[in-house]
Amino acid sequence: MKRVTELVKQIVKHKIFQNFSYLLLGNVGMQLLNLIAVMIIAKVFKPELFGVYSFMMAQSMLLAVIADLGIRTILIRTAANGSTPILNKYLSIATISGLIGNLFLFSIYLIYNLFFGELVFFQIVLISLYSVVLSYSNSLESVYLGKQKMLPAVVTNILTSIFWLFFVVFILNGAISINLFFLVFILIFALKPLILLIILYKKFNFQFEISNFRLDFKSVFLPAIPFLGLALISLPANNLANNFLAYNSTFEQVGFFTLSQKFTSPVSMVLSILFSSLFPNFSILWSDNRKDFQQIIYKSVPVFILFGTFLVAIFLMIIDPVFKMFFSIQYYSVLLILKFQIWYVFLFGVASLIGTVFTAMNQDKLLFKMAVLNSVIITPVLWIGSYYGGFGLSVGYLIGFTIFLIIEWFVFSKKLEMPIKTNYVWLFPILVFFIYNAFYFYNL
Repeated sequence: MKRVTELVKQIVKHKIFQNFSYLLLGNVGMQLLNLIAVMIIAKVFKPELFGVYSFMMAQSMLLAVIADLGIRTILIRTAANGSTPILNKYLSIATISGLIGNLFLFSIYLIYNLFFGELVFFQIVLISLYSVVLSYSNSLESVYLGKQKMLPAVVTNILTSIFWLFFVVFILNGAISINLFFLVFILIFALKPLILLIILYKKFNFQFEISNFRLDFKSVFLPAIPFLGLALISLPANNLANNFLAYNSTFEQVGFFTLSQKFTSPVSMVLSILFSSLFPNFSILWSDNRKDFQQIIYKSVPVFILFGTFLVAIFLMIIDPVFKMFFSIQYYSVLLILKFQIWYVFLFGVASLIGTVFTAMNQDKLLFKMAVLNSVIITPVLWIGSYYGGFGLSVGYLIGFTIFLIIEWFVFSKKLEMPIKTNYVWLFPILVFFIYNAFYFYNL
């Protein structure tokens, strides 16, 4: 117990924890505001219309991931370690390439929708517009994360979420069409990159700098290729599930599955913030003192798994009464989806932590191989699961990712020479999972 207490004190005093804590308060607050907004939206719109809105959101995120071209990670690295002129050039390239990429993807998506989709032309335009907003927001936020200047990103996230919640609470009604509703959503959240850009220009001397686009693009794109490949290979697991669900099931099931993701999004956001905060620090520590780096990993990973399992257990105990307090019976099927999805979020968090460690160690090729393996394992499982609606998809996520994580954990342990006793930490989540589900299904 004394050793655990000392470890916690060390972590709390560390700069990594301070950065994480700062981002945590702001971004979890943002996620909670957005969750409240989603609850109201789900009440105003029927499940099918809510599903259309959710599907459009998911498609925008899909396009934004591809249009990023893997440059986001390069921006974080450059902001953490590079000079201002290089950062200015890379961010300028990311801006132009993002616009070109989104324009190209708009054309591709029109063709895709013609054969496989059910959206109208204006909805595809809206999807592409929000993708542009997301792309530029992510690029700008990467700079702040790399510089470890978290306040502007936190404040803009909170402000835009408050504006959005005000609109949903005071203006939204059943007479507003989905298209107009989504357009207002885009306009509100476009404020974020605008504010971040102004601050970057005023406080951090950002200037738009491109001398030769072809050569400058090549200089940033070549090191970003592994990360682009990683993103593309990860698409089935991270972004294409809603497409599978829309094609093999219904928009209503898309809405159910997306609603479950909204409930787990605060957890996902916490993990994303944590790993974004960890990456620059891990990268520096790996370069400066590899022995200390290894010792921190030895101590931190088991704590993360134990604490994550504890949070999952709390979530499972409180989700039923909380969900039923806010939603009508037509959404109750979301509960079962949630109870499997939260375990996937936990496993994904462990895999993301491992990925952050590998990235800091410059193991880009290994990351790519792991992403290929994950895609090969999980894609057919998700496709089959999507035939059984949101619940089948959530079970597919859990089964497929469990198989992948077993392999990744073995590689990770071998690469960092983890002590054998570290493996025993997995007994706790396994025990909690089987005890809870045995009790739950017995009492159905």
